[in-house]
Amino acid sequence: MMPGHGHGGHDHIMVDGVDVHIMRLPNGRVMCHLLMFQQFDTTEELAAVLRRERGRLWDTFVAPRVTGAGVITRPNIYDLGDAELSELIHAVREIKNNGVYDDFVRRHDAVMSDTSNIHAGPAFLPWHRVFIHEFEQALQTVSAGLRLPFWNWADDAAAGKSAPLWQTQGARTYFGGDGDPKTNIVTSGPCADWRILMHTPQAPVYRSGLGLLRSLGQDAATLPQLNRLRQVLSVQPYDSAPWDYRSDTSRSFRNALEGFAETGSAMHNRVHVWIGGDMEMPTSPSDPVFFLHHAFVDCIWAAWQKLHPSESYLPANGGPPGQNIDDRMPHLWSATTPRQTLDTVSMGYQYPALAL
Repeated sequence: MMPGHGHGGHDHIMVDGVDVHIMRLPNGRVMCHLLMFQQFDTTEELAAVLRRERGRLWDTFVAPRVTGAGVITRPNIYDLGDAELSELIHAVREIKNNGVYDDFVRRHDAVMSDTSNIHAGPAFLPWHRVFIHEFEQALQTVSAGLRLPFWNWADDAAAGKSAPLWQTQGARTYFGGDGDPKTNIVTSGPCADWRILMHTPQAPVYRSGLGLLRSLGQDAATLPQLNRLRQVLSVQPYDSAPWDYRSDTSRSFRNALEGFAETGSAMHNRVHVWIGGDMEMPTSPSDPVFFLHHAFVDCIWAAWQKLHPSESYLPANGGPPGQNIDDRMPHLWSATTPRQTLDTVSMGYQYPALAL
């Protein structure tokens, strides 16, 4: 049965002093990442197994730091070999089928619907760094060692919807193409048979009918250009008061990259608008391209960190609640602060150098 025939959600439970994120499935069962998404009939049953396996799980998952040979390099999606691309698509479909994928959709909807202000604030980049890392870890429960690739949309700006990512015929295809001109429904690719969560004021619900919505290039004429990316990488410091969408994009790398520009949506925001459809909604992770897009946003931040090693996350303190370097960020699997995200290598991954 495809997921979506009922209601699901997410919650937290305390197990021996550790706050554990759990997923409630439409079938009434529960699961969590610490137990590799094994399903349990009740929260109590899941918590009992967590307590029994506490030592092994806590050492492995709760605060792991990775160095040396354990570090993977996330590739450009066009550099994936055919076998790894097939594994990626298979793994995405598998976590959609078992309900894990839609937990990511619900959590992103939550941070856009509550008062956490993850978007249009300094924590935007750290929160999404952790969020897509969790997605990569979920994929690795299906295929060990699988890497989350990035989509360099600046390289594809000239090609637009003729870029390889959107092609639906030929020996190599990705996550489907543009939506139907009349309905915007994506009828090709591995997501054509998906039930899709859509935002409502109460909680996401499944839209009637199957398939994603996309409208490539209809709501924004072009993707961000490489010359603008170069300009954004030169901006210092990381962020500046008032620490929100009004932060001066000549004095806020975060806002210059996130894209709340005086002239309309830019950079990260513009990509969402250019793709259109579900990517313009709080439930935007419904489209797998969300994760390719945000992997590139994360790659840009990592490149900026290398270009400006003396610059760090701001604000250290005195900013809005949830935005300071040691404030806990909400709706993640584990209690995480921006400070804990400042080194991708310690999180187990890195990126190739950007060709600018």
